[in-house]
Amino acid sequence: MAQQQNTPAAPEQEQDRNQLRQIRLDKLRQRQADGNDPFTITKYDVTAKAAEVKANYEAVEAKFKEEAGEDEEALQAKLDTLKEQPISIAGRIMSWRDMGRANFIDVRDSTDRIQVYVRMNDIGKESFKEFKKWDIGDIVGVKG
Repeated sequence: MAQQQNTPAAPEQEQDRNQLRQIRLDKLRQRQADGNDPFTITKYDVTAKAAEVKANYEAVEAKFKEEAGEDEEALQAKLDTLKEQPISIAGRIMSWRDMGRANFIDVRDSTDRIQVYVRMNDIGKESFKEFKKWDIGDIVGVKG
């Protein structure tokens, strides 16, 4: 039977981890210096959980599809009415896809994950600048 050897991480991998850790520590220190200490206790009004949002959307979408039949424009108009009902979720950023002025983040709460689309034109330049300081693992609240 072959034995597995526990080899230490290559020096390059260890250096990469140290650099990543230093980058995150620098971000933390900058946020604290700016008066945005992430370790202070804050409250955020959550109106729904991710699994609930998905289930409700699927149910409403199925109902609207049945009502609209083959009329895609009618279906889209009905689905657009959902935008008038904002929800608030909170969770941990699990992944991040940066497309320049638009980003996709996956936020995971205690029930499921939900993808969030963040676009500079929608939230403004200053808010987007602050958003770009977030990192994977941060706990965030999102409304939309």
